[in-house]
Amino acid sequence: MTELMLQFELTDPDAAPTLANQLQTRLTALDDVEEAEAEPVESRFIGGGVGEAVAVIAAGVMLVKEGRDLVASVRAFLQEIKGLMQDMNEVKEVYLEIRGKKIALSDIKESDLAELENA
Repeated sequence: MTELMLQFELTDPDAAPTLANQLQTRLTALDDVEEAEAEPVESRFIGGGVGEAVAVIAAGVMLVKEGRDLVASVRAFLQEIKGLMQDMNEVKEVYLEIRGKKIALSDIKESDLAELENA
């Protein structure tokens, strides 16, 4: 099994506990996911001088695939996360941690996914 670490930034910090429960339920139901946990971890201000409050939910996901099958599984998983973002308007951005680097979902490249196979 392979563990993926994700961070979900939310537009509404007050919604974090409820959304963490919803995320955990939705993540657990995805294909190739053996186990998922999600919990609110922090709120912070972003955006330079203006300052926008965001809440962060950390999620750990265990995928059942490894090796060569892992990249295809992660690619499909990330597509499902993009759909989940559209369903949950409070999710502002999602980051995936790959070898200690936090990469925004929209910035993930095939070369990043290849690093997972070699991890």
